[in-house]
Amino acid sequence: LRTDDDTMITGMRTADMRYVGQGSEISVPVPDDMLGSGSSLVLWESFSRTYFQMFGRYFEDLEVQIVNWRLRMSISGSSIQLKSRGVKPQREATGCLDQDREAFFPDSGGFVSVDVYVHDSLNVGESVIGPAIIQSGTSTTVLAPQDMCVVDQYHNLVVNMALNGANQLA
Repeated sequence: LRTDDDTMITGMRTADMRYVGQGSEISVPVPDDMLGSGSSLVLWESFSRTYFQMFGRYFEDLEVQIVNWRLRMSISGSSIQLKSRGVKPQREATGCLDQDREAFFPDSGGFVSVDVYVHDSLNVGESVIGPAIIQSGTSTTVLAPQDMCVVDQYHNLVVNMALNGANQLA
């Protein structure tokens, strides 16, 4: 594929496949041709070849299943500009408290009361010092006592772990 300005676009198709009953999958290349009713054998061969390369064997008599289909597209020579939420001076987070709860930290001797923050409520430049929990719709970040995190300009949480009880931020 090419764009109007002659930039090359490439795609790579893969399938996450496994033997029925297995708990994990392997990523298998999917041929570039059109998939259709006759593709089962081609996909099985691709799976068997990949499985053999990884594990030194494959099983002809076991049923194979596809768990996920994936398509990765890339554009050569292009750069991506991430949208910054701006740069603000670093300050301790306030007002983003959702709730507090108990969390277990063995180095602190057991359960400790921690503040719980909502990631989307934190602003660029704000910091949180542990013990704390920061929740989002897709992840939970646990900060041990004296760990510290700062919200960067792209709204990532940059965590600095305390070493021997002292934070090592410069």
